[in-house]
Amino acid sequence: MVCIFCGGDLSAPIQLGQLGDASDYRVSNETIRTFRFALTDCQRCGAARLVSDHPSALPSRAGNFVVYSEPSAHFGALTDLLKLQGIDIAKAAFLAMSYKDDDLLKCFAASTRRDWDFVGLTADWEASSAIQGRVDRFASGLADIGQRQRIIIARRVLEHVASHDLLAGLMALLDERTFMLLDMLDYERLSCVTIDFLWNERRNYPTRCALDALVQRYELDIAFSSDGGLCAEPQLIALIGRGLKVVGDAPPPTNLGMSTSLQMTRSRWIQNLSDGVRKISVIGASHKGVSAVQCFLPSESEVSLFDDRESLIGRWPPTRTLKPIQRIKDIPLDTNTVVVSTSPANHGRILAEARERGLTADFFDSVGNSLA
Repeated sequence: MVCIFCGGDLSAPIQLGQLGDASDYRVSNETIRTFRFALTDCQRCGAARLVSDHPSALPSRAGNFVVYSEPSAHFGALTDLLKLQGIDIAKAAFLAMSYKDDDLLKCFAASTRRDWDFVGLTADWEASSAIQGRVDRFASGLADIGQRQRIIIARRVLEHVASHDLLAGLMALLDERTFMLLDMLDYERLSCVTIDFLWNERRNYPTRCALDALVQRYELDIAFSSDGGLCAEPQLIALIGRGLKVVGDAPPPTNLGMSTSLQMTRSRWIQNLSDGVRKISVIGASHKGVSAVQCFLPSESEVSLFDDRESLIGRWPPTRTLKPIQRIKDIPLDTNTVVVSTSPANHGRILAEARERGLTADFFDSVGNSLA
């Protein structure tokens, strides 16, 4: 196996076992298929990667009911980067590559007072051949725009792309008039790596070195923004294309690297939950909760999922996960149960309600630390 960004050799993988299509929210009575997943990293550029025998080229949730509202918080940094490259956002054409980019597309539409069509690329868990057809149609849409500068918004694509051929096809779209705007998590500046960073849709954890190597492979340029955004989690903002000017440096890395951080978090969980734990209640029944079940919690344990906002119970689309999702008020008052909360914003409320109901079980946050 080689790195999808630089072509370097990958380290010996850490096997995570058999994981299901945990993020597939379609209505289905099918038995959930499982696939092998492992964590590895590139010995050349340092990018961590989740490898699998799943055939999807670009795994992504089916259904756009998840709202991504972060872009508005650092929209200014994105527009500043474009302006520094001499791009007139009032005249340029903006295209969204997936539903994850739709909110940012709306920000540009509001700013330019123009209405841009959504041009989607992702198809949830489709095989490589189906995705390639979408890339071809996306390229046709670019050709129809004409001679204007084109900005492809790809906030999360480099994190999710699982196919070397697909990544090469995306890079081939870029030239002196067509640019890819990146707005993704800065994995080298995360102060805390929680269980939700390891899940079966997110296949890549790019480093600055990996992005530099990627553009060199395809004879492109990259311009970073020195502004990390005003989000709770640091952002890496960059523009990829040809003929770009170096206008600044990305904020310097501050952590040990994603592979090391993920391994440390996983080891902490295994250590904390290995002492005879047999019943585990996971609060936060989204991809985070399923990640906890699949990647971190002891496989021999009896695990139950609970939704902290009850937003997925009885509504479209119902989840198709390894376990049925239950209401948080139905957590059993069993002293042999360990409770894991993957929802940091709701830790205090959830713990207070649980204690008021008489729950005396150990209570852990999403990093694996015990909550009083």
